[in-house]
Amino acid sequence: MTFSAALTDGTDAVKIADEETDEDVEIKYIAIAANDDTDVSKTFKVEVWKDADYDVANVLASANIAVTVQPKRALNTLTVTPTSAQALVNVPSTFTMSGVDQYGVAVDLDHSKTKLQNLENVTLAGQAANDIDKNKSDFTLTASAAGNYTATVYYAAADNDNLDAGEKSTTVNFVVDTLANAIDHISIVPTVTVADADNEDANTTYDAANYKVALDGNDDDQTITFTVKAYNASNNEVAINQKNDVVYSVVSDTTDAVLSFTNNALTVNGSDSGGGGAVEAGDTITVKATSLNGKEATMTVTLDDIANAAAQAGTYYLASTTGTALTSLAISETTGENALLLEALNQFGKVEDITENDASVIVAVDDTSVAKNSVDGDSINLRPVAAGTTNVRVFVSGTAEVVLPVTVTQAAVE
Repeated sequence: MTFSAALTDGTDAVKIADEETDEDVEIKYIAIAANDDTDVSKTFKVEVWKDADYDVANVLASANIAVTVQPKRALNTLTVTPTSAQALVNVPSTFTMSGVDQYGVAVDLDHSKTKLQNLENVTLAGQAANDIDKNKSDFTLTASAAGNYTATVYYAAADNDNLDAGEKSTTVNFVVDTLANAIDHISIVPTVTVADADNEDANTTYDAANYKVALDGNDDDQTITFTVKAYNASNNEVAINQKNDVVYSVVSDTTDAVLSFTNNALTVNGSDSGGGGAVEAGDTITVKATSLNGKEATMTVTLDDIANAAAQAGTYYLASTTGTALTSLAISETTGENALLLEALNQFGKVEDITENDASVIVAVDDTSVAKNSVDGDSINLRPVAAGTTNVRVFVSGTAEVVLPVTVTQAAVE
């Protein structure tokens, strides 16, 4: 015997099943989409009947599906952060634009349409897609003269240089002063990025808590980049040009390396071939930053050897294959194995892949009737068995380092 099914809106019908009963056909979902502005709300009917040809007398079951077509998504609210900024003449300040539609859902912004309504002495530039969230757009405002400005920033949906009716805008308070008047004090930010000539270990070898920088003791041309923050008399941060408005110098150091500053980048030449000497763990370098109006700040960093990097106790965690740290895992509507990575942080804040480094790792599951595990290469594989909850426990060198709660739903093992 043949069973058939169709979806109809009263005018047209779409057949969605026409199979013999021994084929084990199962329909779980029916997708209905509004394709253009002409689609309107309507009620659909799903009918199931015996045999291939439709006959109302053979209808076994039916159900109505009421579909409401909402207006097309459109930018409804525009937000720029921060809403105010302190800046110096000719120094760009960075802002981030984001928007939501009439349903409160983030809108994917075309960053090239971020515009500034004409404002004397102020220009908008450097707009670019946000590195972290593509629903946001980063841009800069720069003033060529001191003053208090209210900048109107808008999203030019029509992609022209006019703020047209219906286009969304917002305002930013922009206070700009000269360097001499604006900067009351400065500080060197306790973050340092490190890279050698091949850009190895960039942004990963700095222990902010202890001001410790890891270098290769014999590499040449390794670079430590420092950053200054400037503040006015009210302790509000003022944007400052890191390369042009600050002068850096080395106050003291205990290394035998050759040190030289280029703007805010300190080159450490620890190679004999470069004329310097080896950099050793425990060496220190003290640098001084001076703003062009004479404000000073110093910072001392302690050097370590990158070869000493090691995973630190208490920093272990399980992560997805994309590197996202997990606090729990819900396996839903997924079959097969789920790959997990065991990672930790070394003393320089760099992520260490523990399984990839062939560490002694033991993985156990509290209830193997819910899930089972295996270690394969650089990943821990978790396979759902039956619905329920359990814990995955990871032991490193005999110590219980990580416990991950796991929930398996029925959908995962059907």
